[in-house]
Amino acid sequence: MQRASCISPHCLSPPKPLTIVKSPLVSIITPTLDDGPALRRTAASIDSQSWKAVEHIIVNGADSEPEFASGSSSSRRIINTPPRGVYDAVNHGLRACTGDIIGVLNGNDRLASPDVLEKIVAEFNVPGTDFVYGHVYFSDSNGNITRRYRSDRYSVDSLAHGFAPPHPSLYISRQTLERIGLYDCSYVTAADFDMFVRLFCDTTLKGRLLDMYFAEMSRGGLSGNWRNRLLTNPGERLKSLKSHGFRTDPFSLLPRYIRLFKEYFK
Repeated sequence: MQRASCISPHCLSPPKPLTIVKSPLVSIITPTLDDGPALRRTAASIDSQSWKAVEHIIVNGADSEPEFASGSSSSRRIINTPPRGVYDAVNHGLRACTGDIIGVLNGNDRLASPDVLEKIVAEFNVPGTDFVYGHVYFSDSNGNITRRYRSDRYSVDSLAHGFAPPHPSLYISRQTLERIGLYDCSYVTAADFDMFVRLFCDTTLKGRLLDMYFAEMSRGGLSGNWRNRLLTNPGERLKSLKSHGFRTDPFSLLPRYIRLFKEYFK
């Protein structure tokens, strides 16, 4: 396994040295395309956080401008850009954000509880912390939990089998992101997996698992499309693993295939 390194085409520039302080600004990037009421729910979950030093950047690929109720966050910004994929949208937000701690929350998801960001900030105040991750859960249209996606079983070894923590639970310090680089848009569905590979394989970085649910996710979207999950995504995961020095092949991903089939046919 080789150490992940920053590939210059994907890097934030110029890098700015950062020391996490007691009251850092948290930037949340939300890519959206016609999410409508779900996006307003996403925004409301951010506005209700007990941690108030939050910058919310919405990257909008739809023709119409998102609308929010009066009294919503004054630190919310909307970037309108032609839709060129979710990872391109996220990178637009990353280039524009100014926070010390950065996370991604999709336009049809929401933070799981009002204290999520406060707990994440506390983890970053532990010296040496470069990134933090946790758990998410999925719910149906009635708000019933349909699946819990926990991160406490994941490690560098699990990456070789195509498993990684849930992307909406990942928060990275600006210093780390400037070093590790932006999302690689050559991946259609697996740039988030590739980001975890780069983070976990850099042995100089320290990640912390926070044992709580960060986000409530809705079914569907890019990762929820069964063709993407069963066909496109595995090939892209293999590509990412091989590019970072893993000795792997399609059979290495068999445990992940089995789990996916169980999800779809149970």
